[in-house]
Amino acid sequence: MLGPAINSGRGMFLYGYPGNGKTSIAERITRCFGTNVWIPKVIIAEGQIIKVYDPTNHEPIETRASGLMREDDVDRRWIEIRRPTLIAGGELTMEDLEIHYDHETKICEAPLQLKSNNGTFLIDDFGRQRMQPIELLNRWIVPLEKRYDFLRLPNGK
Repeated sequence: MLGPAINSGRGMFLYGYPGNGKTSIAERITRCFGTNVWIPKVIIAEGQIIKVYDPTNHEPIETRASGLMREDDVDRRWIEIRRPTLIAGGELTMEDLEIHYDHETKICEAPLQLKSNNGTFLIDDFGRQRMQPIELLNRWIVPLEKRYDFLRLPNGK
């Protein structure tokens, strides 16, 4: 049952008794799609800079110059990382799922689901978050069904 679900590339819920391997399976699902991906360090939306690359959640891969590609041919706006698996547990809040604006640097920080793009975002111990489970499920209805998400920028757009 897991194989077709993983191959669909869609969101899924793993449930069961504690200690039966749900978290281990979820962490290994990421590897089914390859090991490395390229992500932009930042993106610009409506004039707002949103930092996507996060050294605490992303493991950079040393760029290899091989064949026809030289070191100076690599676009430094992108970085090659190990495909990410971000895990949020009981500490997850609704604020973690929204864009954060830093008033000092004037730069936004991407939410967890955007940082986990091209990888896996695992909400572990569902129901123990700092919000009602129904509130968290309602937050994910559109992203899980339609495969896109709506985020609000600090300027209201």
